[in-house]
Amino acid sequence: MMANYKPDLSCQSKFIPIDFAQQIIPGTFEYALSHIVAYSFK
Repeated sequence: MMANYKPDLSCQSKFIPIDFAQQIIPGTFEYALSHIVAYSFK
């Protein structure tokens, strides 16, 4: 019995650079959490 491997789709793995600071919106929970983590643990 032969192994049943998935086809190689390596051409689909593309990494897109993102800037987290541009993704986060002031006034949201994520912004507050990011601020607390950035400035509380120094």
